[in-house]
Amino acid sequence: MLFCTILTEFCGLLAQTINGIRSYAGPFGKSDRALIFGLWGLAVAIYPQWMQWNNLLWSIASILLLWTAINRCRSVLFMSAER
Repeated sequence: MLFCTILTEFCGLLAQTINGIRSYAGPFGKSDRALIFGLWGLAVAIYPQWMQWNNLLWSIASILLLWTAINRCRSVLFMSAER
């Protein structure tokens, strides 16, 4: 999960390095991650038995993060091909 988060942010910064424009493409950006982490923390604090769903939630989040990284890298390549 941490690797996917760092990879996603790195791909966004890579766009800024190549094109001068920061890429925010993707389905699971920083604000979405903050919302999921916050809501999940609150849900687990109120309903501790929901901890059994941690692996499923973080697996889905990791897949969305990888998808976001791919979208950001594609946007970089697409923008640089247009130039």
